[in-house]
Amino acid sequence: MESIEKENNTSGFRSIAMKVTLVLLAINMNFVWIQKSHAQDEITELDSISGFQPLNLALLAKFYGDSVVLRWAPKDPLFWKESNKAGYMIHRFTVDESISGKEPTKILLTESPVLPWSLETWQVRAEVGDTLAAMAVKILFEENLVETENMSMENILNMKIQQENLFGMALMLADNSPRIAEGLGLRLVDKEIEKGKVYVYTLHALVNNEYFKSDTAAVLVETQELLPPPVLPPITVEQLDKAVRFSWDRSLSEAFFSAYFIERSTDNGNSFQKISNVPIIQPEARNAELDNSMIFLTDSLPQNYFQYHYRIFGITPFGEAGAKSEILTVMGRDLTAPIPPDALLAENLPNNEVRINWTKNEFEPDFKGFLIGRSQNIEGPYIPLHDLLLEKNKNEFIDKEAIGHGTNYYVVAAIDTAGNSGLSVPAYVIMKDEAPPAMPIGLNGTIDSTGVVQLYWELGTEPDLMGYLVYYAHSPEHPFTPISEDFVADNSFADSIALQTLSKKIYYKIAAFDKNRNPSPYSEILELTKPDLVPPVPAVFSDYRSFSDRVYLSWIPSSSEDLDRQLLFRRENDNDWELIQTFEKEVEVFTDSTLVRGPQYEYGIVSVDDSGLESEMSFSLSVRLIDSGQRREIESFEIQLLEENGTIKLQWNYSETRDFYFVVYRNENDSGLLSYKLLEPEVRELEDNVLVQGQYEYGIKAVFDDGGESPMKRSQRVRVGIQ
Repeated sequence: MESIEKENNTSGFRSIAMKVTLVLLAINMNFVWIQKSHAQDEITELDSISGFQPLNLALLAKFYGDSVVLRWAPKDPLFWKESNKAGYMIHRFTVDESISGKEPTKILLTESPVLPWSLETWQVRAEVGDTLAAMAVKILFEENLVETENMSMENILNMKIQQENLFGMALMLADNSPRIAEGLGLRLVDKEIEKGKVYVYTLHALVNNEYFKSDTAAVLVETQELLPPPVLPPITVEQLDKAVRFSWDRSLSEAFFSAYFIERSTDNGNSFQKISNVPIIQPEARNAELDNSMIFLTDSLPQNYFQYHYRIFGITPFGEAGAKSEILTVMGRDLTAPIPPDALLAENLPNNEVRINWTKNEFEPDFKGFLIGRSQNIEGPYIPLHDLLLEKNKNEFIDKEAIGHGTNYYVVAAIDTAGNSGLSVPAYVIMKDEAPPAMPIGLNGTIDSTGVVQLYWELGTEPDLMGYLVYYAHSPEHPFTPISEDFVADNSFADSIALQTLSKKIYYKIAAFDKNRNPSPYSEILELTKPDLVPPVPAVFSDYRSFSDRVYLSWIPSSSEDLDRQLLFRRENDNDWELIQTFEKEVEVFTDSTLVRGPQYEYGIVSVDDSGLESEMSFSLSVRLIDSGQRREIESFEIQLLEENGTIKLQWNYSETRDFYFVVYRNENDSGLLSYKLLEPEVRELEDNVLVQGQYEYGIKAVFDDGGESPMKRSQRVRVGIQ
């Protein structure tokens, strides 16, 4: 009761029914609207709600084999109060009769409005000792706060909360008891049904006053088959210290259930007992910061490290139990951490060693030992410094691998036998930094055509790195002069040099410094070549030869001294140029075997110097392959005499893919090879059974659509019918 008042529950029925009914209504009303021309007068009520969603009602229905049970609920506590006075009218339409063009049958199921039971009826029908029924009576006949002209805002708010709480509790009781639902005027059983029918039920709230108007809800029911009990969504189990918490998706669950029962077994699942006599509900919390997407139910455990078995099932708005979940095995675990160590001190020793001291005055019965951790940040993560726990009588540890130039934070964890840890407050130690940074690596750079130098290198990983100084010289043997006015904190630097000088190269090196001004060794010297602004002279083709399957090219390379490489381009029938090969500067010849017969090809060469400057393309050379008409030879050609019927079987292989066909020749008794058969390109064998006694020889070749032919492939001779 207290949880309902705090959370302002309006029962699981409201959330379930609102979602399900609106979907059914949208589907069913479209069908009814189509049928209204057949029986306009008979379906006025359906027509009035066609395409209309109820504002204050939610309606559910379930087929039970011999009957249909209707359950409904108002969506507003004030509308509920008014509906209890006015009542509800219910009609049933047999929708499937209208499919054949017949008028839908309309039946009024309630001759008089459905109302809550009177107090006298409750006294007769309620069982003695039914506390839930007694609670429903108290809610139903509870006098509301009397509104007066001088009512304060606080009283108005209290009255609203009271009405919402009573309303939510009434719907919760109706969800969990069919008899109470009937007594509250929220349930009706229709036993005058036929199997295999499709019905639409409409529920009319007869409220009509200055605050509320009559409202209507509808639901579709198919009496084909009984639906199995609904099941809960997948359940997550969280094992705690002498407790267990179950959770599952709220939206998936509340589509079917409004309350839940939890059963527990202490005898390895042989028998189960409910942990509460009344269903458990968990309404959505008003606090927006809480997670309302999940339902969380917690049960306390008598002891840790003992196996308990649980089953959970839901209660539907029809007061029925859903399918029970699979058995969930849980075990409570000790999650209580030991008292953490205190008075933690860290002292820097010679050789970058650190001594850590601590105290622990109280030792728990399950205390096991200590673990030391170190981090470069106070927030962590802290890395353990040893594999085995220190014994409980220890209170000192020497870290021989402390980072001399870093920030070293230490914690001491007290560990128990269950693995729980009590963590001390971190202690910081000031290190005496005498080690210089590592030598910088990865120094590289470029010079552009305007003389701007861009230097970059790999950034050092030292935590106390302050920056770098950059030095230059015109010769590696000359003294290097610093050019950076201050430490460079990044891993790049820009310089500007004159290009019109006698020296073609310039040299750089850098050194790293830490915050104690300790310098690193110099980096390796970087040599940069000043850019050449004059592109190389183009190459010149000197000769070529064209064959049936390749082209041989020769040329005179560029005469520029700084020539670095040569790029050979090709294009086909005036299409775009395509780079086909890159050569060293000494190469003068090339054979291109990737051509096909027919197209016109052009070649051109671009020369590139060691500064990346490119020449203009050489004068192009146009070539075309010579077509001799000869094509690839057939790979194999075998014949076999089939003795049983005097048939000769021919088989061959050919891997050509261009358009062609096969021509088979036959020499019968030395009459010469004559054309015998034309075959499709995919054929690879032939049986010749139109034979007379004599000597036979065969030949085969491929004839291409472009006029080319493969060489004739001849077989050995075979004798037929001659012993």
